[in-house]
Amino acid sequence: YQQPPQTNLESGEVGGKIWTRKDVLQIPFFYFSVPMALLIPFVSTGLIIHIGSIADHKGWSLEWVAAWFAISAITGRIGSFWMGSVVDRYKARTVYPYVLIPYICGLIILASGTHAATAPIWLFFSGLGVGCTNVTMSVLWAESFGVQSLGAITSLIISASVFATALSPVLFGWLIDLGVPITAIVVGGIVLTMLVSILAFLSPDPSKKTDSQFLSTITSNN
Repeated sequence: YQQPPQTNLESGEVGGKIWTRKDVLQIPFFYFSVPMALLIPFVSTGLIIHIGSIADHKGWSLEWVAAWFAISAITGRIGSFWMGSVVDRYKARTVYPYVLIPYICGLIILASGTHAATAPIWLFFSGLGVGCTNVTMSVLWAESFGVQSLGAITSLIISASVFATALSPVLFGWLIDLGVPITAIVVGGIVLTMLVSILAFLSPDPSKKTDSQFLSTITSNN
């Protein structure tokens, strides 16, 4: 794997540069990687808000599904602890294209299963994916852009995440009202998750020649 640029903890520099929020918005890497941070808030919020429709479609009682939400929280913590060790060893820049795999597995199970056991299995993998993704993305921003402007950069991403969580319940509800099957909506979530993972695989390294013009601009401005 490629070793990410070293971060100077005192100055907040990465690869000899101090990144600001304005700088980050000018490089391709940000737009390739930020969908990863928005995907789970978007898809999960839409599904959870409309869990009643999902339960009706699958033939489950709402009480049965609600009883298993705790498993999602537990596996989320497990995923966080485990991924923290993985990120420390291999670096977030290396592993982040893979972190949505558990989440994709959960969506595939939800789309294809109708047995009552589908609900806890889906929530198991969903929680695992959430835990892995949250830790990895938090570290990715510090690895890629340093810590000097980490608060400003993170606040931008959180704001976009809030918008995503507000949008999905409306969009999913509109699709349900149009008569789109729940399974089709979940399959759409699977496709979207895969596309986001592909974007992560294709994301250019912000410290490499891909963004040389941008880096030269920073140098000239400094």
